[in-house]
Amino acid sequence: MTYLGQIKHFFEDKDGKLTIIQFPNPLLLAWLVILAATFTPIDSEFKIQLQNINTMILFAWSYLEISQGSSHFRRVLGGIIMSAIVLGFFNIHL
Repeated sequence: MTYLGQIKHFFEDKDGKLTIIQFPNPLLLAWLVILAATFTPIDSEFKIQLQNINTMILFAWSYLEISQGSSHFRRVLGGIIMSAIVLGFFNIHL
């Protein structure tokens, strides 16, 4: 397999379709809606709760991508997001 073939394979599912973005994705839609809500003028404690919910949603999404992602790209992306969440939880900044 050539170098370009390997790169292409990284982004393809088992059927050879590119799977960088997939719709519908309920967890990411929920994350975007709640993220938008955090930019509205709301109580600071409620904003913190929304941010915590958003973190849990992203963690669940990343777990699903790692375990069931349709391409290597999506699995790696899930791993990166989950790693960032775990490192942030322990206040480890790279």
